[in-house]
Amino acid sequence: MHIIWDVLTLLLTIGSLYGGREYRIIRARARAQNWGNF
Repeated sequence: MHIIWDVLTLLLTIGSLYGGREYRIIRARARAQNWGNF
């Protein structure tokens, strides 16, 4: 499961570089999926 968090951290870094609202939307979707899966 730690690998997943590493990937999320990478996505967070990339998202902050693009600084975009798009990333926040993706993060919200990913968070919702995580709650659904776990």
